[in-house]
Amino acid sequence: MRILSLLILSIGLLSFKQQPESPHGQNFRISCKTCHSTKGWQLDKEVYSFDHNTTALPLVGQHKVVACRQCHPTLKFAEAKTNCNECHTDIHQSTVGLDCSRCHTPSSWLVSNITEIHQRSRFPLVGSHRTADCSQCHKSESLARYDVPGVNCVDCHRQNYLATTSPNHMQSGIPEDCIQCHKINAIQWTGAGFDHSAFPLLLGHSNLKCIDCHTTGRYTAIASDCYSCHQQNYTATTNPNHIAAGIPTACVNCHSTTSGWKPASFSHTAFPLTLGHAIPTCADCHKGNYTTTPTDCYQCHQTNYNATTDPNHVTSGIPTTCTTCHTTNSGWKPVSFSHTTFPLTLGHSVPGCNDCHKGNYTTTPVDCYLCHQQNYTATTTPSHISSGIPTTCAICHTTNPGWKPAAFNHSTFPLTLGHSTPTCNDCHKGNYLSTSTDCYSCHQLNYTATTNPGHIAGGIPTTCSVCHTTNPGWAPASYNHANFPLTLGHSTPTCNDCHKGNYTSLSPDCYTCHQANYIATTDPNHVAAGIPTTCAVCHTTNPGWTPATVNHSTFPLTLGHSIPTCNDCHKGNYTSLSPDCYTCHQANYTATTNPNHIAAGIPTTCSTCHTANPGWTPATFSHTTFPLTLGHSVPTCNDCHKGNYTTTSPDCYTCHQANYTATTNPNHISAGIPTTCSTCHTANPGWTPATFNHTTFPLTLSHSTPTCNDCHKGNYTTTSTDCYTCHQSNYTATTNPNHIAAGIPTTCATCHTTNPGWTPATFTHTTFPLTLGHATPTCNDCHKGNYTTTSTVCYSCHATDYNNTTNPDHKTLSFSTTCNTCHTTTPGWKPATFTQHDALFPIYSGRHLGQWNACTDCHTNTANYASFSCIICHEHSDKASVDSHHNGVSGYTYTGTSCYTCHPTGRAG
Repeated sequence: MRILSLLILSIGLLSFKQQPESPHGQNFRISCKTCHSTKGWQLDKEVYSFDHNTTALPLVGQHKVVACRQCHPTLKFAEAKTNCNECHTDIHQSTVGLDCSRCHTPSSWLVSNITEIHQRSRFPLVGSHRTADCSQCHKSESLARYDVPGVNCVDCHRQNYLATTSPNHMQSGIPEDCIQCHKINAIQWTGAGFDHSAFPLLLGHSNLKCIDCHTTGRYTAIASDCYSCHQQNYTATTNPNHIAAGIPTACVNCHSTTSGWKPASFSHTAFPLTLGHAIPTCADCHKGNYTTTPTDCYQCHQTNYNATTDPNHVTSGIPTTCTTCHTTNSGWKPVSFSHTTFPLTLGHSVPGCNDCHKGNYTTTPVDCYLCHQQNYTATTTPSHISSGIPTTCAICHTTNPGWKPAAFNHSTFPLTLGHSTPTCNDCHKGNYLSTSTDCYSCHQLNYTATTNPGHIAGGIPTTCSVCHTTNPGWAPASYNHANFPLTLGHSTPTCNDCHKGNYTSLSPDCYTCHQANYIATTDPNHVAAGIPTTCAVCHTTNPGWTPATVNHSTFPLTLGHSIPTCNDCHKGNYTSLSPDCYTCHQANYTATTNPNHIAAGIPTTCSTCHTANPGWTPATFSHTTFPLTLGHSVPTCNDCHKGNYTTTSPDCYTCHQANYTATTNPNHISAGIPTTCSTCHTANPGWTPATFNHTTFPLTLSHSTPTCNDCHKGNYTTTSTDCYTCHQSNYTATTNPNHIAAGIPTTCATCHTTNPGWTPATFTHTTFPLTLGHATPTCNDCHKGNYTTTSTVCYSCHATDYNNTTNPDHKTLSFSTTCNTCHTTTPGWKPATFTQHDALFPIYSGRHLGQWNACTDCHTNTANYASFSCIICHEHSDKASVDSHHNGVSGYTYTGTSCYTCHPTGRAG
């Protein structure tokens, strides 16, 4: 029974043992059963069910067969890389960017669509560039670098530019921007295609040769002015004589580029040739003068002007600006004048011009009075002369015949209500110029006779409209009492009850009327207490002004202050009573001994600790600047403050200096440990155990067990975090490989982890992935003792394979030594595949896919793979038949390679 109890106790103790940290890192939440079984912690392929497609890197292609540990060497899955260049060395050395997926897929590093990819680059392959050898532009192709000297034509074709003699590009100053003249999609450089849009070669210019205009051999800065080429035509022209007539040399004013430049046509926009001007030839008007021919009508039509008698233009002084009345209709008749300055409306619309102008067409007045003076003088109702009515007739009259009836716009004095019935003279009384618009001027008698109230005795202003309207009799009167609203207690009296005959200077101040109430009030005594005479502070306009209420917002009467009457606090002082607590509670402050406020220097700002509850107890201080947590939460205030409530330091060391000095494990003073205690300690009583957040040097694996001093050795301020500092003896003693002889860096973490013993070492071979044929050897098989400058170029290890290959003979044919152009790392590097062939001629796609077995099917000369033949595979052995099919095709020849010139993609079209 005792043995059974011990067994149960042992099992219980084991069940309470702290769980170890997951080797997959903190916060790892995937169930262990997803990958492991009870057989052991090794990955169990039979139970493995983790769906990698739910991660940032779904496993496709070659990633499906890679061992998990290659991507997850630390087994902390959150640390796995997701970018290609984080695991795979950029052998292109950033010459094609860092996005490997632009060209490669997880299935294979081989690229099958180089041409398509190139079409999305900054230099799409068109024309002869589609068939050019990659190394012609990418000189470093053998090193897997694809940088180019530039994307401008001249970057690669400068030699062509310098060697060209027809014309000599250098001497002619032809720009180095080749595509100005040459087509980038052409197979050859011949056949310039210059964009001549700056000088379109139309009609007569369309069939010229370049040299016909560029006679000096210079193809820059040639004049685009017509005259520069056609001066002889200009000089020889006699109809009209261009020189004698002074015709400008801007030929395009009259001529177009139609062959011969005839007939000439001038855009006569400055002087439209309309109607009567549309018939004559140019010389009929210009008379040999094509530069200063006047556009003024009078210059040509002076005879017509002088001969006109109805009216006589000369004697009437009619202006010579003929278009004022005439148009270009033949004969310039009929005449029509735009009478906008004096519209001929109604009574003025009937007469002929001379009925008003009477032979005067220049200074005929537009003032009504000058024609209608007789009407003005004869008018008696009212008499315009005696009334002094202005002679600006249009104020009252319109142009209706007779100017009747007259109507005046009385907007300055609207004739409303009581003013709307009288005739004009009832008010004006013969005075139409200075009739007053002031009410009093007409209603003085009403003002004087009014006794309720007496307007004169009351000094009521004579601005009658303040109280009266224009209703007949002006009664009842109504005053807008906006500056002193008649509310509640003020709403019932008649005007005189308050004004008492004073309607001009009565004060709106309450005290003016209620002084007796103010003096007689004893609860409190307003006079003795010095209460302000601004009554509305406490009173409203309810009759009697009681009860009085003051808005105590500046000192809310809450809790302990809410009970007393006003005088309990104010004590007769209603003007300068302080809202400071200490003013009233000084006796409480002085008498307090726990703690003694005076001795402790506690501020007199009582509300810092107290509230307005009666007695102000218990007091509570918000200890936000120094939270009283854990070890600090028990003592009373004085246990820490010790009578000092104003300058008590919040620094731990101030109170715990004795603890710091007495500590020997480690000795804080000799170790130079900072006095910022909270770096390692918390506020638990005794500050033990101490815990340091070792984020700058995580204590993982073999570093997780020792005590602090095992590593720090008494130095807690400058202990190095470099592995080599502690593990120099391990580095020196290692012989497989010999780290010193091999010059292996002392950055140990490059190959080692913190597992005890730092073995086995694992190097992340991202700069040279150990795939397929490279995956099996030990490090020294390739490095051979050199771990610092081992070449990553295939040829450096495989020169023998390159030199001994005979099918084809790599050495004889000078094949590129960038082996991975055709080979992969499969053991033996066979079979070789040149996927870039589609960029030159598609054989892995299109119509030639599956139509060949070996390179020699097309490349018949194994000594020269630049040589090929099309006609050996196609039924073109009958030269006569092929010739007939290509009859008229420019540049056609019957040779083995001529097909490629027109069919670079293998298509018939």
